[in-house]
Amino acid sequence: MSLWPVDCPAGYYCPLGTQSPTQHPCPRGTFRERPGARSTQDCRPCPAGQFCSDSGAGKRFPDGPCSAGYYCPPGQTSATPSSFQCPPGFSCPEGSPQPRACENGTFQPREAQGSCEPCPAGFYCQASGTGPAARAPRPCVQGYFCPRGSHSATAHPCPRGTFGPRRGAAAELDCELCPAGW
Repeated sequence: MSLWPVDCPAGYYCPLGTQSPTQHPCPRGTFRERPGARSTQDCRPCPAGQFCSDSGAGKRFPDGPCSAGYYCPPGQTSATPSSFQCPPGFSCPEGSPQPRACENGTFQPREAQGSCEPCPAGFYCQASGTGPAARAPRPCVQGYFCPRGSHSATAHPCPRGTFGPRRGAAAELDCELCPAGW
């Protein structure tokens, strides 16, 4: 009886002396799209933004994108890796390799979110770093109004002949006419 060598299938590696082509699946968090791997070094880490679950079978391709609200550095084994929940002040759309800071005019107070929310009317949201201040809307200042999605406390001054008597004005209609003699 003769035995002929056979290429190791995609998703597996076959070191010298391997008895079965599916004896050694690529390790957790890795895959191999082509046949002929000889060691674990021939298996590639799952790319950033993707995951490769540990099914026990050799992975030929990543399983898919990381779920919204999470980010996946290379080599992830889950679509929702608990160590990589999107932090407050950031968004992580599906397939995120890393968190994205909320842009000016948006905020995100919660973790594990796929998008940022527009700043509410009467407030402004500046993207100026991380921490509680970066993710909390701040009231518009006196003399100005802040429509939904505002990124500056002073972008919309009350028009000439009017004034803003209180903080948190949301629209030009919140500006009042100057009293006679003022």
